[in-house]
Amino acid sequence: MSNVLEWATSIRAEGVVRACTGGGSVAYIHPDDVAAVATKVLLTEQHKGESLHITGPEAMSYSEMTAAIGAVIGKALRFECISAVEVQKRLVARGIQITEAEALVSLWCAIREGYLASVTDQVNQILGEKPITFQHWAGQNAAAFC
Repeated sequence: MSNVLEWATSIRAEGVVRACTGGGSVAYIHPDDVAAVATKVLLTEQHKGESLHITGPEAMSYSEMTAAIGAVIGKALRFECISAVEVQKRLVARGIQITEAEALVSLWCAIREGYLASVTDQVNQILGEKPITFQHWAGQNAAAFC
């Protein structure tokens, strides 16, 4: 979820989030859940050798996440889907190396195509509690978007 802080500048300046993710969804996870799972796994060795696929509680589109942030900050925000080529040009213009820009665009295209929409129950299985929601994260980080 912390990756969404990258949207803060465009939200503050224009009230918009631009990406090439289309209507695709992703189940971003709260950093506190990542830390709690890592701590539990390291301390108990209960899942030693396992490959864990931890996710947030629901897959959300960038449009839905944009709306959730808008609700928290009391501002109408909009999501604008732009092409992968345009996204890559914007990243390179910001000084990001072409190979990193290509990797990011590839990730966002995977979201658009539905490859990252799966939700697992592993956080709940490991911690005994449901993962933290995006709406909660947005509330915790509202100041970054104002």
